[in-house]
Amino acid sequence: LILDTACGSGGFLTVALEKVLGQIKLLYPSKNRDGQRLLLKDYAGKYIHGMDIEPLLFKIAKSYMAILGDGKTNIYHNDSLQDISKFPPRFNEKIKPNSVDIITTNPPFGTKIDITDQNVLKLYELGHKLIEGEPTEELLDGQDPDKLFLERDIQYLKEPHDNEDGGRMVIVLPKQNLSGAEEGSVELRKWLLRKVEVFARKVWGRV
Repeated sequence: LILDTACGSGGFLTVALEKVLGQIKLLYPSKNRDGQRLLLKDYAGKYIHGMDIEPLLFKIAKSYMAILGDGKTNIYHNDSLQDISKFPPRFNEKIKPNSVDIITTNPPFGTKIDITDQNVLKLYELGHKLIEGEPTEELLDGQDPDKLFLERDIQYLKEPHDNEDGGRMVIVLPKQNLSGAEEGSVELRKWLLRKVEVFARKVWGRV
């Protein structure tokens, strides 16, 4: 299962589709183009999912996925940070917490876009004040959306068990989250290291 909870125009998901199509061509060279596209459509219908709150980006993502051959896309117009019980039923039938193999996402971040809705903040440990990486009962007045997306995405990652690895996530975050000296950044890292194994890479210049 592949998921992007802030899929925007579908950039990461279309790359995933292109990668899968390349693998299909290697595995099924005897199939013609139409046959390979049918396999891609079947795969995408089962395993590739995205969600975004912006109606225009939602429409663009669906269009891009259809152009690549997906056809019946699993792209949802929805607020990914709300209570999971309020997600579209079709999404909840397919995607459950602790079930996703790969999350690749670039959640919104920047100045003056804090989440201040107390009904949303109370859903998250990161909506509360942290002490030594542990959530307290004290709700914050507001929280950066990228931090809430981080927690939401971790909730969906598959848990490791026995000899099987857990889910993997590639996420774009503000650099201060992983390197800042501010109390909030330090507490976030303490919280994060309780949840997952982190592989961080600092990129210099333009890519």
